[in-house]
Amino acid sequence: MKTYCLLVGLLFALPLLANAQSAAPLQLVQTIPLPNVKGRIDHMDVDVKGKRLFVAGLENGSVEVVDLQAGKWVKSIPGFQKPQGIAYVESLNKVFVGSGDDGMLSVFRADTLGLLDSIKLDQGPNRVTYDTQRKLVYVGYGGKDADKDFGEVGIIDAKTDKRIGDVQVAAHPAELLLDTSGNILFVFVSAESKVQVIDTKDRKIVSAWPVSSQRNGDGAFDERTHRLFIGTRTPPEMIAMDSKSGKEVAHLPTVEGWTASISMPRTNEFMFLEAEVLMPVTSSVTSKRMRITTKPSGKSRRGPAPVRRSGRRNWTATMWPRPLTTTNRPRFSCSNQSPETLLALLNFLRRKEQ
Repeated sequence: MKTYCLLVGLLFALPLLANAQSAAPLQLVQTIPLPNVKGRIDHMDVDVKGKRLFVAGLENGSVEVVDLQAGKWVKSIPGFQKPQGIAYVESLNKVFVGSGDDGMLSVFRADTLGLLDSIKLDQGPNRVTYDTQRKLVYVGYGGKDADKDFGEVGIIDAKTDKRIGDVQVAAHPAELLLDTSGNILFVFVSAESKVQVIDTKDRKIVSAWPVSSQRNGDGAFDERTHRLFIGTRTPPEMIAMDSKSGKEVAHLPTVEGWTASISMPRTNEFMFLEAEVLMPVTSSVTSKRMRITTKPSGKSRRGPAPVRRSGRRNWTATMWPRPLTTTNRPRFSCSNQSPETLLALLNFLRRKEQ
């Protein structure tokens, strides 16, 4: 039986990101096994104050809870069908979990992890995001997952756990990004290669912007500089888009299989998580170590020639200085064969930025 692990370099990474000029490498400080977790995992969220990480065990049908202070797995919540999106809401002491194959948004009490409510939606719940201003949860679902030619963004009252509305979008939402006011919700529609903009007050689509590359998915939003960061699969690249006009202002090469992106407004930098079977190989890279490079990895036009690693995937987190331009070089890039490591890092840093 395969045991998944979280390779933890979180706290040691924070000084590096806080000091943009530092060239110190990330240091692996701990490996946390996830016992009895089978298959692929998906999205995560973090309880910074309580030092807990919530991990969606997509193929395992569970949500795994990790104690980051003690450095150990502490609990598995079973009973899901394809769990994906997770939103931890400290102010309400709740954890919201979207599961795709049963069309449910499950609500748990965050301290005891007891089930509070189950909200029936439609097939395909994936992305879950929380509006701190209005105490609303937005969850994306529908599209081909529900055998429909459109997707939906469900609106949930986070205090009462009641579905109070929805907004129809072009196809299944791949990403939901909310501004701090809670007035604008950006919806990435991968199947249509576009970004749709929702006015949350009127619950209507007010803009739809094409994305020049295909299959836009994970992204991040830097409200201060009015930039959407959009990961695309074909070709694999990261696009910087003006969040006011929808104009694309920069294209940066990545590798195939990007997974997540995080804006770091305090340090004026941007991190992007990538995955690829073809990666540069050096003697310092193993399944349990990280490395720092000064060039993009994988098939990047500016990177070194890739070397095939048969049947294995490497994962890369790259930090870019802003403003993003096609001539910029990444600040650093850390690679590892564990996506869990890098996703945990990105989620932890995102929460620390808030």
